Amino acid sequence: MLDDSGYDNHFGHGKWKLTKGNLVGTRGEKISKLYWTKALVAKDSVNAMNMEASLWHRRLSHISEKGLNCLAKKDMLLGLKNAELEKCSHCMT
Repeated sequence: MLDDSGYDNHFGHGKWKLTKGNLVGTRGEKISKLYWTKALVAKDSVNAMNMEASLWHRRLSHISEKGLNCLAKKDMLLGLKNAELEKCSHCMT
C-alpha cells in the first residue's frame, strides 16, 4: 500500500525512515535486531481497533503462533495475551 502511494523505506547506519519525495513520514532507530519508532497514539483510534491474534499475525509478516505468544508474554502486543491462530490462506500456518 505504501509503495503504491509513492513512499520509500530507507535503512542504514542503524536508522530507518519512511519518505515520500522530500517529506519524511516517520523514522526509527535500530535496537538489537528490530527497528523501533516512537508514535503518538490517539486513544479513540486504539479503542476502535480490533487487536485479535490474526490481525497481529498479518501485521508481523505472518509470524507463527509460537512467535506471537512469545511476544504477547513479554507484553509487546497491545491487547493480546494468548494467540490461537486459524489457518491462514497466505502461509498455511
